[in-house]
Amino acid sequence: MAAAQHAVGGFLDRLAAHVAPLSGDAEILAEGMFSTYDRLPHDPYLGILLASGRTGAFAQGITSPTATAFAHTILTRFDIDWDARGYNATDLDELAELMLRLLQSFVIDPGHPPRSPQEFRAYLRRWFERFLLDVRQPSGAP
Repeated sequence: MAAAQHAVGGFLDRLAAHVAPLSGDAEILAEGMFSTYDRLPHDPYLGILLASGRTGAFAQGITSPTATAFAHTILTRFDIDWDARGYNATDLDELAELMLRLLQSFVIDPGHPPRSPQEFRAYLRRWFERFLLDVRQPSGAP
């Protein structure tokens, strides 16, 4: 686990650099999700970290504290102004969990028929755009 946590530091750096040229929040989230999904079969350390030590249990360990902290770290490395969107640390933890559950779903069942990389990116971008339209209001606001 320690080796996996150390090894994915490079993954985080590469992912942050990969999405850095993107400007839209939905595009950043979609490309981050797609890149993680695409890289998962080729990066044994990433799989270990997301399974969080449960025996062969990517599907069972996806929301472990270690995996959630990793996903939270990814979200905070993206060039998205979460504060301006009204997100606090708890909100980001919950968003990290949601993203992990989405990733898990796509790993278990890519869809029928499976989407091409371009179709998958467009699908994610479309739904993240709709998701992000609901900019949270500050506490007490209508």
